[in-house]
Amino acid sequence: MVIAYLRVSVAGLQDTDNQRLGLLELAQKHQLHIDEWVSEDISGKVSYKKRKLGEVIERLQKDDCLLIAEVSRLGRSTYDILSALNELLQKGVRVLSARENVEYGDNLTSKVTTFALALLADLEHTMISSRTKAALRHRRDVLGLPVGRPKGTTTNRSILDGNEDLVRDLLAKKISKADICRILGKDGKVIHMQTLDRFIQIRKIAAR
Repeated sequence: MVIAYLRVSVAGLQDTDNQRLGLLELAQKHQLHIDEWVSEDISGKVSYKKRKLGEVIERLQKDDCLLIAEVSRLGRSTYDILSALNELLQKGVRVLSARENVEYGDNLTSKVTTFALALLADLEHTMISSRTKAALRHRRDVLGLPVGRPKGTTTNRSILDGNEDLVRDLLAKKISKADICRILGKDGKVIHMQTLDRFIQIRKIAAR
């Protein structure tokens, strides 16, 4: 069994479409057929055992394969990433990562590579968080400007913005959502059904 795992930390601001495209290319490169897609909108700070990823790991068996967009999708901390990978490798599961272009295995080279990449991912998250906090303090304390979104606002941007009328017309013509996703996909971009459903709900789109 081959499972492709997708995760974004902030629903509405991040999208799984780019990850999905990368995993499709990864599967094609290794001549694999993806049997199941698992996607979730949740912070990597949450332990993998409390996410859908934990359920996926429990189901995977020896010689199964897990595809990930990058090693940081497994968790936020070095410990969480290494724990998840160790559990997978102990079960004999192949783990392929698109961004790092690495296949993780139960050998010394893979373990050293895994530790280095996990450490870098953890460091990257820490540095980004520190820079963001410093910039917010400067804006608030030095410039005297407000921090954060204005009260009552929400972040509901979508990569489908601008297609409201088209989606409404297609729904009115009884075009299936799967076909609408294919129609909206341009330049090889894959539009996920979850993205379309969220767009329809947020924009309150109804067939004319």
